[in-house]
Amino acid sequence: MRKQLAKIQDGKKHTFLATMERYGSFIDRTTGEKTRTILLKNITDTAGKILTDHVWVREDSYLRNATLAAGKLYSFEAKVGTYDRGRTARDYRLTKIRKIATA
Repeated sequence: MRKQLAKIQDGKKHTFLATMERYGSFIDRTTGEKTRTILLKNITDTAGKILTDHVWVREDSYLRNATLAAGKLYSFEAKVGTYDRGRTARDYRLTKIRKIATA
């Protein structure tokens, strides 16, 4: 569980820093469609406090149009959301990523 992300899950957008590691994908269980994802590593707040070591985010139309390069550090705004991890666990993720810029 990403305990530091849980502390700032308030429905508001926050500014984060992270390194783009690589693209990936998964098959959605309900639709059977392939969904592209992006692996972000070393997620911190603007003060440099580490919030989590990595997070996978779904590539939406905004991220699809952004030019992201592996190994580069980016700043962005996002909300912290939750998702069910298996049948009994809940975890935290970044959603609605916007305002991406190189840091």
